Amino acid sequence: MSKLSFRTAVRKLLVTSLGLLLLAGCSTARDPKSFTPYASAEHLIVKQDFTYSGKRGLYNFKEGLREGIYKAELQDEAGTFYRGPGKCVFTMPESHSKTFEYQGGLWVPRDGGLEKAKIYSYFSAEDFYANNPGVSSVFINVDDGKIFLWDKVLSEDALKNLEWRKSNEGSVQ
Repeated sequence: MSKLSFRTAVRKLLVTSLGLLLLAGCSTARDPKSFTPYASAEHLIVKQDFTYSGKRGLYNFKEGLREGIYKAELQDEAGTFYRGPGKCVFTMPESHSKTFEYQGGLWVPRDGGLEKAKIYSYFSAEDFYANNPGVSSVFINVDDGKIFLWDKVLSEDALKNLEWRKSNEGSVQ
């Protein structure tokens, strides 16, 4: 094996490990079919992209949400899931130049509101394999399509830097 292909193999292994670590630090995967659809036009407006910093395992990272309209999608016994446009959830490990993007949004608990809101994401095996060519794992396929509720509550600074609004209107002002 040449030095270049060895380095490439090591790099792929590290990126794969990093991706798995980021998801493992999120939470346990839950099947969206276990939630109740939310029958409402209610939504939240994220007026600008935001990020906040944190530490997950050994890695420092920035993560956040993209600007857009987050529509009420699902609910469970504890809160409501507001899904954003496209791949609106992102995380950027500081030790890596790649930004990982996911579909998802914001989960708002019934008892605590936005001050206790958390990011959630849908896991996509297709996206994982696209970011990690040549990697194969049964463990990845098991979680395909499931929701991860991230463990970190939005920071106070993140909330201050945003204008969050519950609204029944369909446009960002």
